[in-house]
Amino acid sequence: MSRYIVSLDDKSAQCEGRAGGKGANLAWLRRNSFNVPPGFVITSMAFQDFLNNFGIEMLAQRRDWTQGDLERIRELLQACRIPDQLAHSVVRAHRKLGGRAAVRSSMIGEDMHTTSFAGQLDTTLNVEGKDELFKAVKRCWASMFNWRLFSYLMEHETASSETILGCFSIAVVVQRMVDAKAAGVAFSADPVTGERCVVIEATHGLGEPVVQGLIEPDRYIVDARGVLAKTICTRPDAPALEDSQILRLAEIVRDVARRAKDAQDIEWAWDGADFYLLQSRPVTSLVGQTVYSNRLVSDMSPGLIKPLVFSTNTTAMARNVFGRIFTELIGPNEIDFTLLVKRIHSRIYSNMTLYGELLERVGLPANFFEMMGRDERSDRRRPPLNLRTLRATFRLLRFARRHSRATEEIDDFVKRHHQDLEPYRQADWSSIAPQDLLAQADRLICLHSETQWFIFISAINMMARNRLLNRLASRHAPDVVPSDLICGLAGSKALEPNDELQKLAAQARSLGDEIHHLLIEKDDSAIRSVLSTSDKGRELVRGVDAFLRRHGFLSTNGTDFSVTPWIENPTLIWQAIGRSAANPMERMTGDVEATRKESRRRVQARLNWAQCAFFDRLLISTITYIELRERTSLLMSEDSYQMRRIFLALADQFIEDDVLDDRHDVFYLLYDELRDLVQGKLEAGAARGLVFTRKIEMKADAEIELPETFCGDYVPTRPILPAEGQECLVGISGSSGLARGYACVVVDPSEAPVTLTQNDILVVPFTDVGWTPLFSGIGGIVAETGGQLSHTSIVAREYGLPAVVSVKKATHIIRDGQSITVDGDNGRVCLDIS
Repeated sequence: MSRYIVSLDDKSAQCEGRAGGKGANLAWLRRNSFNVPPGFVITSMAFQDFLNNFGIEMLAQRRDWTQGDLERIRELLQACRIPDQLAHSVVRAHRKLGGRAAVRSSMIGEDMHTTSFAGQLDTTLNVEGKDELFKAVKRCWASMFNWRLFSYLMEHETASSETILGCFSIAVVVQRMVDAKAAGVAFSADPVTGERCVVIEATHGLGEPVVQGLIEPDRYIVDARGVLAKTICTRPDAPALEDSQILRLAEIVRDVARRAKDAQDIEWAWDGADFYLLQSRPVTSLVGQTVYSNRLVSDMSPGLIKPLVFSTNTTAMARNVFGRIFTELIGPNEIDFTLLVKRIHSRIYSNMTLYGELLERVGLPANFFEMMGRDERSDRRRPPLNLRTLRATFRLLRFARRHSRATEEIDDFVKRHHQDLEPYRQADWSSIAPQDLLAQADRLICLHSETQWFIFISAINMMARNRLLNRLASRHAPDVVPSDLICGLAGSKALEPNDELQKLAAQARSLGDEIHHLLIEKDDSAIRSVLSTSDKGRELVRGVDAFLRRHGFLSTNGTDFSVTPWIENPTLIWQAIGRSAANPMERMTGDVEATRKESRRRVQARLNWAQCAFFDRLLISTITYIELRERTSLLMSEDSYQMRRIFLALADQFIEDDVLDDRHDVFYLLYDELRDLVQGKLEAGAARGLVFTRKIEMKADAEIELPETFCGDYVPTRPILPAEGQECLVGISGSSGLARGYACVVVDPSEAPVTLTQNDILVVPFTDVGWTPLFSGIGGIVAETGGQLSHTSIVAREYGLPAVVSVKKATHIIRDGQSITVDGDNGRVCLDIS
């Protein structure tokens, strides 16, 4: 092995002490079969011997230089001739390499986890001949003695900076030059937010201007599913990369990150035929940072969440569901599972770093839940087979066997839970003592934890089966939209309230147009007053009251008991009846069923008998778990409603005792604070102060926009402003079909327009059962959250409405009244930005 020259294919080139950070990383890439231009490393020993040969070593070992001292060292280095032995070795290696070369600095400590030195050291491209090569090598050596680098190290003041200054040496990488048609940088995760996506910046020709920030590059974002989500081209008529090339590069970048087990910052070049990797290093801005995201919780806890809801429902979900899962998989532990969730500016975020660590500890990819719910690609390669992975696999198989056939268990739970809720349904809490109310709340929270567990078990079974179903259909019948296989069969519980509303609308239709306008425009008391004057009107009132007894616990957010339910404000129900009476719309049962049967037939036609049998069983079990998930979801909503009744009864007593000013103030206290208030440990004045402060905070939080994902303690916020128009938004296909119309942006169904038609495309943050009255008569749906098995998707499929879900910031980007096209087949929303 040469003291001075090491090939990038040599195992010793992976030693950072010999090859520097960049050289070691490039050697690692080549040994892992990535396409890296061939080359060699002029080792750090060559640099040290060069210094010794000319007596510069003692000068270079000083650490208290001035800017003038560094300038003199650089001049001295570049003036010295490279010793013959080293020069001959470099020339031989260069001649063997052949052609033009790129000469890059590779300092020890560079491109590591905490220090990148990006832009601090020199690179020379298109080097030809030995004289140019020697000049380029000395230029790299001299670049280590620059004021920018020392300022960078002093500013960081880390332990690694001390180590770098302690050894203070550099190698040089010489590689065959790539004749780049396009080049740039790529990140396997967003370097600012930590979001799992590939961010690519590209320009025509060489990528050095992009690295140095000298030009405005094209920018592409490929999401975790491998879908091109965003394209910003400086010249739309001449993009640096075509779509197929972008997706190919993104897959390479992901593969590097999976093998490195860290987010990577990569420099690349495209020669018209292949991609070459020119550098790979950790994304230093993400190292050691906690990544938070609302993606896992956006369906369950959307919008602003009050403290009492967070401290009961949200933390209970983390403790009783995910804590239970991971304890079953890893055994007894001391982990505080409530750290999995955090309330930030009144929104709920998941600690994705902790989730990832726990999932990888049990042998699963860090993004396992996103893989199930959003069809993301795995964050890592298949782990090696060893004793540790065998143990993890055994625990996973045991867990899967225990919970993968849970239909009877879930069905029994639903029946039992209805019985458990009956005393709460019948109870009058108005005269119960505060201590007893808290005891009832504790018991209900305990019952609710079982609901949360079974909704998770039904959901994970549903998602796992649906993922297999999609894979099977996509592999054998790519022309079939997978969601069409489960339309026309599922979601009866989700649709039950809306079906009943349609029957009430049929009753209202016979009362005439004046009554239709009354139902849409007036409040509950005015409507009842008018309807009480006729037999048919009184019959309609009785029907609505019966509906409210069955479904009045529902609201626009079934998991948030601070939101007013239908039974407390029936105006939304009267509006839905009036709207449906004026614009009748029947469920497209026949069309939807025909679509489902045709899709099933097309898939079965391409399967053998064994595959057909598996496909049929899989389809039936998927539908079964969808129905079970809907049934448990309704129980979760009723649990929340019964909690609301107890907490409001407690609040009424606080008002009577002059402890609180308004019954809804109770939702601004944490559960432990509420207990302290009942027990006299928290004074009334202090409680009022907490409520007052938190109301101000939540009002301010409502005016700011937070990212879906961010990392570290700094939370980037900005005022809510209309986003700049984009031509196409990417989401997940919720229901197939194509719909063109005008956007109707609705963030609260109580504020929706009183008339909606098939020309209206509903654009919403999310939906649950409480939103379904708005679905009658519209043309399509766009939702910011959800997946193929979310409530939005299920209901849209049953009504034959094209739907795209998981469209980021749709309610901000899409303008009310804007002309849009919903492409439910491909999960895209096209905007008219004229």
